[in-house]
Amino acid sequence: CCTLHRAPRILRAVRSDKKFPDREGLTFMGNCRTGKLTPSDSEDEEFITQELAAFGRPVVQRQENAVTLFAEKGRWTRLGFFLTHIAILLILGGSLLGHLGFKGFLQLYEGQQLDTVMLRDRSGTQPLGFTVRCNSFEVKFYENTGRPQSYLSSLTVIENGNEILTKEIRVNDPLIYKGIFFYQSTYGADPKGGGKLELQIAVHGETGSTKVKVPVGSSVVLPGTQDELFVDRFLPDFALDEHNHPFSRSENLNNPAVLLRAERDGKPLFTSWLFARHPDFHGKQTEPYHIRITNFEPRFFTGLQVAKDPGVWFVWAGCAFLMVGMYIA
Repeated sequence: CCTLHRAPRILRAVRSDKKFPDREGLTFMGNCRTGKLTPSDSEDEEFITQELAAFGRPVVQRQENAVTLFAEKGRWTRLGFFLTHIAILLILGGSLLGHLGFKGFLQLYEGQQLDTVMLRDRSGTQPLGFTVRCNSFEVKFYENTGRPQSYLSSLTVIENGNEILTKEIRVNDPLIYKGIFFYQSTYGADPKGGGKLELQIAVHGETGSTKVKVPVGSSVVLPGTQDELFVDRFLPDFALDEHNHPFSRSENLNNPAVLLRAERDGKPLFTSWLFARHPDFHGKQTEPYHIRITNFEPRFFTGLQVAKDPGVWFVWAGCAFLMVGMYIA
């Protein structure tokens, strides 16, 4: 309302062809000052002309007993407030349009693809209209801490059976397709215990050791023997419930542990949990072998924050109008 009320008067002032304000108009200006030059000559006129040059080349009007020099600058700056007020309306309108979109999350394992996302308030699902596939996920940890240093996901957009777009995303570098943003938000290990382990195996009383890699849920024949080692289960955050049953407290690698089982000639040799960060806790239960976990590569999933905000470009336009309007003003 304020803008509409002021607009006609400001537009008239901007379009006005009147070059010289009259004496009465000058008198009402708060920054008007009056003084006398006695006597007035051409040197004074040249000095004032030079001073007014900062506003632009002054226009000179000569009358019988007076010389008027007039310079004006920034007539169009009166329009700056139009842009700032439009900017506020654009930002508010963009915020309202944002409610027509959605926010949700997506959890993908390597090789998995989905075409719907779970809404953030868990009130239901939202179809995307296309499919997103996780090609690979990589996480790097700070040495000897287990804290993540960086993680990134390779995503592919599939529509109508065709691969449209592939991009590696990381924190603050999302994949954008059809106005839908896929942000790298979090990650976790498969609570069902998938993945691959690297074990260092030594025989008690002998020098030297052997390293083997074995996927969780499979087995390996120990080198130089007929003994078969089974990796039955992997938990990223080992704990015991009130019934002494092992479970994972979280999907983070806080206390990784693996359930090992060995057989010799089809007969049980040992069954024991082995802890990555406490390798000697159950060390004697794996005799005649001494086994340590040297590396664990659990089956990770990537957690994606998914958002569609149709008003985001209105908000950005409002921000641009705001900055330009302030600069003009």
